[in-house]
Amino acid sequence: AIIYNNIGDCYRSLKKQKKALQYLLKGLKVLSLSDEYNYNLSALYCNLGLVYLDLGELENAKEYFNKDLDFTLKLYGEIHPDTAISYSNLANFFTKQGEYLKALEYDEIALKIRLAIYNENHPDIANSYNNIGAIYSDLGDFSKSKLYYRKSYEILVNILGVNHPYTKFVIDNISLLDK
Repeated sequence: AIIYNNIGDCYRSLKKQKKALQYLLKGLKVLSLSDEYNYNLSALYCNLGLVYLDLGELENAKEYFNKDLDFTLKLYGEIHPDTAISYSNLANFFTKQGEYLKALEYDEIALKIRLAIYNENHPDIANSYNNIGAIYSDLGDFSKSKLYYRKSYEILVNILGVNHPYTKFVIDNISLLDK
């Protein structure tokens, strides 16, 4: 199941979503044969949600993202990096649906979890700030969007430097708002 998940994730990264789906579903079938409460199930649920999201099969994506969130909450509890990822994935789903307020709610939960786990200068916190900035931009609140993008930028400059691709990505987000 782990190998099927990893192969599926590789195909997803290569933008071969149908092939990724085949392997991820094989992994899910293998784990369904076991009675164990297997933490690998979370990775499969997450990756299936991402593949379905990429394929535009939003109801399937939502189903697997919700399964992943339920599973991570049972397995790890509320304050865990994987739980934050689960909330963030659901936020991404709601953004794709155009449900920006719901997306904002989930990304804010992910941010609170990450702030409880990490110090302020962590890439996951920068990622949360960037995601929240993007949602505020979608909502048309450009002053809040800039605020969150700048928070993300400050963290990234401190830990990755100004020339890192992700730092440049956030700079591009800010500059788009300045136009």
